[in-house]
Amino acid sequence: MEANAFSKYALKDLHHSIAVIDRRILGCGEDEKFDSAESRELKLQRLSHKRAALVKAALMLSGLGVTYDADFRSRPSVR
Repeated sequence: MEANAFSKYALKDLHHSIAVIDRRILGCGEDEKFDSAESRELKLQRLSHKRAALVKAALMLSGLGVTYDADFRSRPSVR
């Protein structure tokens, strides 16, 4: 049985994934060690692209009228 891609749980999972990537982006700046500034920038660029795709999908679901539990709070995004 296939899961419904337009469910509130799919949107909640997208918001959770965005929060996880936000924490990984913060980790690149604080905890993770890199060989060079170029490798750090490449990693940040990859994470930013992945986050942008997730945000686009979440906005699409929201635009279709999908909502999720208001008690769910994702972490603030990194700007």
